Amino acid sequence: MPSQTGIITVRGTTGNTTFYKRKNGFGMRAKGGVDAKRIQNDPAFIRTRENGHEFGRAAAAGKLLRNALNSVLKQVADNQVGNRLASLFNRVIKTDTLNNRGERKVPEGELGFFKGFEFNANSPLSTTLYAAVTAAIDRASGAATVTIPAFVPEKYLATPTGATHYVLTAIGAEVDFDNGTSVHALSSSGEMPISGQEMPPVNFVIDLPPNSTKPLFLALCIEFVQEVNGRFYGLSTGQFNAMSMVAVDKAA
Repeated sequence: MPSQTGIITVRGTTGNTTFYKRKNGFGMRAKGGVDAKRIQNDPAFIRTRENGHEFGRAAAAGKLLRNALNSVLKQVADNQVGNRLASLFNRVIKTDTLNNRGERKVPEGELGFFKGFEFNANSPLSTTLYAAVTAAIDRASGAATVTIPAFVPEKYLATPTGATHYVLTAIGAEVDFDNGTSVHALSSSGEMPISGQEMPPVNFVIDLPPNSTKPLFLALCIEFVQEVNGRFYGLSTGQFNAMSMVAVDKAA
């Protein structure tokens, strides 16, 4: 492998040669890869084009779902959630049996894969909140419900250091993947003390569009906060907050 010598180093590509930095100095190599125009037009790359189209749809779908849930998600999500959502949407697209390869779409795929999806892989809801969670979506009425029985916070929460209270939030969304639009609604418990006293049951009812023909999603989030002089502050890092998809209803 040729190397660069001297006090002047070069990075980048010129002509058919690429100059780059490596562990023990700087090197150069012949420019590689396939010309973009060839990938776009050569029949030999038809599978590459098909995969590219579908992954593009998966990435767009992931962004759309993130935007629909963003009012809660921004306090919870890990830094890889975008990539993980795109990967799962790509898996969903591949289950579409109605359209040809390269033309498969999210709404025709198996969206049930999203039930149990953790938006913060570092803090799953199942290992943060130990109380049983029941969730359901009634497509006809548009009612999305989450029920949590009475529990003692000190026993049923994996509480991070510094937290004095927690907030439970249920958020539902109708997502139109074909047109790139969404509507959402949410309900929150407000700040609840982390104590040894049993807290009453939590019953969230969220109103989504009735008789919707679009996919419906329902997620539950728990955020930990600290009370200081009567005011509540999020912890310096949201790494202990959790959010999980608790119900999904694909359009018929």
